[in-house]
This record gives sequence, C-alpha cells and structure tokens, in this order.
Amino acid sequence: MLMDSYLLLSKYFTLLKVKHTLELKKACRILPFMDTLYGYSSLLRKYNVDNLVFDMTDEKKNLMSCRLPAIVPFGEGFVIVYRISDTFIYYWEDGRRCSSSLDDFFQKWSGVVLLAETTKSSIEPDYMRHLISEYLKKSCLSLLLFAVGFWICGLIAKQAPYSPVILVSVFLNILGAYVSFLLYQKDFRLSHSYVDKICTYVKSGSCDNVINSPEGKFLGVVSWSLVGLGYFMSNIFLLISYPQYYIFFYCVSILVLPYSFWSIWCQKVKLKQWCVLCLVVQALLWLIFLNNLVFFHNKLSFPTGVWPWLITFVIYGLPFSLLFLYTLKRKERQEMRGAYRRFLELKYDEELFKYSLYKSNKYLDYREVSSVFVGNKKAKVVITLITNLFCTPCAYMHSRIKALEGQLEEDVCLQYIFLSPTEEIEKYSKGLISLYKRKGESEFSQSLDRWFKK
Repeated sequence: MLMDSYLLLSKYFTLLKVKHTLELKKACRILPFMDTLYGYSSLLRKYNVDNLVFDMTDEKKNLMSCRLPAIVPFGEGFVIVYRISDTFIYYWEDGRRCSSSLDDFFQKWSGVVLLAETTKSSIEPDYMRHLISEYLKKSCLSLLLFAVGFWICGLIAKQAPYSPVILVSVFLNILGAYVSFLLYQKDFRLSHSYVDKICTYVKSGSCDNVINSPEGKFLGVVSWSLVGLGYFMSNIFLLISYPQYYIFFYCVSILVLPYSFWSIWCQKVKLKQWCVLCLVVQALLWLIFLNNLVFFHNKLSFPTGVWPWLITFVIYGLPFSLLFLYTLKRKERQEMRGAYRRFLELKYDEELFKYSLYKSNKYLDYREVSSVFVGNKKAKVVITLITNLFCTPCAYMHSRIKALEGQLEEDVCLQYIFLSPTEEIEKYSKGLISLYKRKGESEFSQSLDRWFKK
C-alpha cells in the first residue's frame, strides 16, 4: 500500500521541522488533487513552505546535489527521499525506511521532483490554537480512560480476591485488546511510527497489506482486527465482572485456536507477507490457552439455568455489535469525505470550465468598465483582454492577438482592461489610456506593440 497524502506530508513536515498538528489531516481531506505534486505543492504553500517542482528526466543524477528531503513520484505513488550516498538512495515508502541502488531507483523514477525550503514563517496556520485544541481532546480522552479504569478497579475490588490464573488471563487479554486496537486503527489508516517499525521488523512484513487483503476480512465484510478487539474486550469484562463463569472463557479460548493456524497459513502461503502484530495476537491466543490448561485446576462444569448463558451471550455479543456499528458509521463518514473531495476535483475539471465558459449565458458586460476599444466599436463580438504591462504571459498573448488581426472579422472588436497591482504600474497604464483618448486607437496600438516588444 502506498503512503496516503496525510502520512506522506506529516512525515515530510517532520523532516523539514515544520510545526503541525492533526489539522493537516483535515486539509488533506478537502484539498483537491492531494495525490498529485500540484496538491502537495499547494498545501506546502499554505504552510508557508517555499517549493518548486523540477523535471530532471534528462539529468537524473542532479538529484544527488539537491537539498533533501524531496518528494518524488516513484512506482505508482510518491516517496520521500531523505538521504543519498555514492551508491545508494534512502527513502520513506509506506511509512518505512527503504533503500535502493542509484541505478535501480533512477530506472523507476520518472525524473520529476518536488523540492522545498523552509523559512522563519513556515508553520501551520493558527498552530497554537490547533495545538491547544488537540491537547484538550487528549486530556478529555485521558480522563475518560481514567474513569473506565477506576470503574474496572472498583469491579475488581468488589469481586476480590481473584485467583492468579484469572489475573494472568486478564493481563494477557489486555495485551491482546491493545494489539488488536493498533490493528483496528490501521483499518482507518491511523497509525504511529513505532507501530510501523514493528510491522516492518521482518523483511517481508507489511501489516497494511495483510489487513487490507480479502483474507483480512471475516466473510469479506468484517475486519479480523475488529473481531479480535471485540473478543479480547469481552474476555476482560467476563473475567472481571463474572469470574464464576470462567468455564465459558475457558471453552471459547479453545474454540478460537484453529483461527491461529488459518491466519499463519494465509500469511505464509497465500499472501507471502507477514503481519507482525497479527502474529503477536496468535501468540497471545495460545498463551491464554496454555495458562488455562496448566494453571486452572478447578472442576470444569457449566452453571445450571438460563441466566449464566444469557449473560455470557450478551458479554460476547455487545462489544462486537457496538464496534461493528461504529465501524459502519465511520466508513460512511469516510465515503462522504471521499465524495466531497471528488466533488472539489470535479470543480477543477477543465472540460466543465470550458462548458461554463462557452455554453452558459453571458451576463457580464465590460463595455462600461473600459473605453479602450480597437476595431469596430459597434461589433456584436467583443473580445476583452485583461492585461498587465509588466506581465510576460500578457505580452505573449498580445503577440498572438496581433498575429490574428488580419484574420479577425469586421464584426469583432478588442477591448483592453489594464490591471495595475501597484501605483508605479498604474502610472504607465494611465499614460497609455491617455494616449488612446488623445491620438486614437492607431497610435495606441503602435505604442502597445512597442511596449510589449521590449
């Protein structure tokens, strides 16, 4: 899986030492063409980071003399080149450090590169306000977790004393819930640098590829990370609240063991990639089973009555159901964001712009804006040129219009509107307008030709 826009830019800003917050993620969602160099360049400018895009197709070795880090198109996506030696090039791809020989890299690289340089003003807009808001969110979450932990401690104190086998089982399930939560976050492209390091610890390791594969979904719908998180959470709640129903936990821990064989087989044979966090989960499943097998010496007998079975069913069904509904809601929100982003990209579509320009009704009339007309002033077709006397593209456009003068019909008139962003430019513009009013369009056209030929 290729680095998405937020992960790539967050890493790039970190390497550039540009202060930023999670607000960057929102900017990546709403800005069109974020998966292009144009999108990256636009967002860098919003953060006051000067940047340019160069084409080094003919001289790719010039990259070795560039100031790094740099964003380059590579393969099907983008990578961040952060160091180049005499024989190797080092870059970030999929959130992990990679290296390649210069020849291999240059062969796969298109030759286009985005280079950036920070200034004293390179920082996220409203950085302090966003940072304070982020800290407040984290504080509220910490307070909520503390309240849940306090409630769990109260349950433990109420049910105490617990046997050592139950305490060990609770600890192992807490570890399992934490690892499953890390995997669950990866379903939404939420990750941390230390998690990425764990996932890429082995050479063929890629948690993202395994999780996002068809085998990473139960019945092709529910992520196994969600199932695992719900399973471990249910175990914790059952062991703390109803330790007398340990027999149910014991039996379920046996029933889930075949899944570990299937998971390892899929990674080794079918996917040929390893998910390190998934392997940790499989190891915890076996540790829980061995803990029960070796240390649980009580007589195994199911409680009588319907109530214990009903409680167990609710405990194992409720966390999974809540997580599943939350996941559906979050996926729906992601799809809405994707639709909104595609809508923004649609607004930038060149064909739609042309349709709006040529097919829609014209309501604006610039005849009252400027009185500088060249040609038949009563013509039905008026071409309005908004120009700047110190603009190179404007000079080029003037030469193109001049070349078409002989081909223009008599029923076409040219109107000039001078754009003057500074007082100095405005003086020259007023001079040409005054010349037009005093000596007519012929002298005006000749003077304008001489000006743009300078």
